[in-house]
Amino acid sequence: MERGRMEPTFRKPIRIWRHQPMTTKLNTLAVKISEFLKEEWKDVVPFDSPNLEPFPASILPERFRHLIEMVADSTQTPIDASGITLLSVLSAATAKKFVIKPFLNGAHTEKTNLYTLVSMRSGERKSAVYNLLAEPLIKFQQDAQAEYRRKYEGVAEEQLKPPTYLTDDVTPEKLIGLMKDNNEQMAMLSSEGGLFDNFNGRYSNVPSLDIYLKSFTGDYMTVHRVGRPSETLYEPILTIGLFVQPGLLQGLPARLLERGFLGRFLYAAPQPVGIRKVVPAPIDRGQLEFYSRKIQILMNHKVEAPSCLYLEEAAEKAWIAFAEKHEYRLNGSDEFTHHSMRSWAERFPGQMLRVLSLLHIAEHLQTADSLEQLPTEISEETVNRLIQHSEYFVNQARTAFGVMKSDSRLDDAKYLLSIIVADKEEVIKKQELWKKTKGKFANAYNLDSTLSVLADHGYIRMIEAPSPSGLGRKGVVIEKHPDITKANISGNDKFNEVKDTKPKRKCATKTKEGV
Repeated sequence: MERGRMEPTFRKPIRIWRHQPMTTKLNTLAVKISEFLKEEWKDVVPFDSPNLEPFPASILPERFRHLIEMVADSTQTPIDASGITLLSVLSAATAKKFVIKPFLNGAHTEKTNLYTLVSMRSGERKSAVYNLLAEPLIKFQQDAQAEYRRKYEGVAEEQLKPPTYLTDDVTPEKLIGLMKDNNEQMAMLSSEGGLFDNFNGRYSNVPSLDIYLKSFTGDYMTVHRVGRPSETLYEPILTIGLFVQPGLLQGLPARLLERGFLGRFLYAAPQPVGIRKVVPAPIDRGQLEFYSRKIQILMNHKVEAPSCLYLEEAAEKAWIAFAEKHEYRLNGSDEFTHHSMRSWAERFPGQMLRVLSLLHIAEHLQTADSLEQLPTEISEETVNRLIQHSEYFVNQARTAFGVMKSDSRLDDAKYLLSIIVADKEEVIKKQELWKKTKGKFANAYNLDSTLSVLADHGYIRMIEAPSPSGLGRKGVVIEKHPDITKANISGNDKFNEVKDTKPKRKCATKTKEGV
């Protein structure tokens, strides 16, 4: 086929699909998805200094919103740190007490526990935020353990098992034992990222992930070890809330991504405050006392089985619209198809349901001194408030996953982006890109991995394009973001363009599609 006949296909691949006969269900789906999304682009997340919106405090009930604003102002830290930590504490305090079902007669159920991670550099006052917001949990545990020891005064310490609700630096094996002794639930909250040090082999060459994977969803697990009794957990529930330094996210073992562990977290990677106030606003003790009382109420709330939360009729309709849009976005657009954060995107609606349940509980708790009269139906207003700002969590995750790749692959990504920018076409066949760069990339896998970095940051999107005839092997084309030449890849608002000086080869009458 002549090259002139092919160019429109790859320049506007989706439009060609619309006008040609649909030979497969896949093509029909591609058309529907393309029309639904209207081929809209998301903002590019630059390699250097991404400018992201701050944590949307407006999703929180008024008293809790004022609380995190006060903590952020008093500690001179990004509000993201306070907002995400508050969600972690609420998650820990409500664990195994509530579940949420988005559809009254449906089987889909989500727990209320969260895994959260805030990435901040050393010296940015992570500990100040953590100490203020985790203090009610720490005090509750101290009081419970003191009461337990008074009750069993005189018993040898090694025979005691005082109640434990939160831990910090612990091996997977020890965590299993702690959870077994404490109603199969635990909160792992820390102002440092010791958990990720463990995964890099501090305690063991191959630390197990099973307890972290299964405790996110409450899945049954049993552990058999040589020389030790077997341990069984029937419905383990874990909350994780960590502050880590960005460097700790780089070079993480690939299995954390491959097994979906990193896809279970809500992320925040806020920018530093900048010039901080030397004399910030004082701590409002009244707000902290209010907050402490409410966490105490949650911790003291005892249930035989988790209470179920639902969506009121209007809220359910709003949720369905949101979930359907995300499903098209997930399985029809290129946004997550080739991304390392695909696992995260699969769980995103469920994560939002978990956050939604916490917002609903906090809303009631503002004015109540118990949870006995907690409404079981979540309002449309609460749902819409979260949906309106849900993109915050997507953008933060995209940034965090970008940081995870900020090693030699980032340099490769900047090089590859300069090649793509230098090409004057809006859409480039992956096969042609491979020919231009195979001197840099030893194999197609390395090229694919680097393209994934660019896709994660929103510079490009990759599309499976059928051949013009609708037959034969599909190819992959790379579409450039319309604003790509305005983006920042080198920190100075300019691309290091690489000119393609290789002579253009004339196209043969038959062309092999894709790589």
